Order: sequence, then C-alpha cells, then structure tokens
Amino acid sequence: MNKIHLWLLIFLIMVLIFIATGCSLLPNTSLEILQYSLEKRVVEGELTAQIVGVAHNDGSARLEYADIEGNFYDKDGTLVYSAVASINNLDPGQIWEFTISYSSLAR
Repeated sequence: MNKIHLWLLIFLIMVLIFIATGCSLLPNTSLEILQYSLEKRVVEGELTAQIVGVAHNDGSARLEYADIEGNFYDKDGTLVYSAVASINNLDPGQIWEFTISYSSLAR
C-alpha cells in the first residue's frame, strides 16, 4: 500500500509542476502569417482577385493540417465570397506560400 501512495504522491507533484510552470504535454503549434496582399484585375467585366501570402510554422511541432480563410467584401463591406487555402504536414520552421482566389463568375 505504501508503494501506491508513493506513486500517487509523485504523480500529484508532477501535475502541480506542470500547472505551476505552464508546461504542457502537448506540442507547441503555431502558424504565423508573415505577409499578405490583395491582387485585383478586371478583364472584360470579370473581376478576379487573389489573396497572396506567406505563412510560417513558428511552433515546435509539425502541423498535420492548417488552413487560412480568406474573405472577400464588396465596396459596401458586404461579404461576397469566402474560401480556404489548406496545407498538410508543415514542419517547424517551414514556409508556406498560399493563394486564395475569387472570381466574380463564381458568385
């Protein structure tokens, strides 16, 4: 019985240490958008737009899946289109160049 109490005490101490120091058993995952811009063109009355950017896995673990949502608004501020760029298996320190496209024909 004393052995079980000792293991429980060790477990409780470890849990308190993790709580007190902010340590986590989960890996540190983070996706930082380094830059982005909006590129627009009108050809024969059709509007095409792209959000072009660069993101960086600045965490310490591989991102098995990540996505970035892009929203396109008209001149009045009304949402007209929303799309997502996705990537699988983005390693720590890896850079991802993404593009999210919109065409007025898609409406």
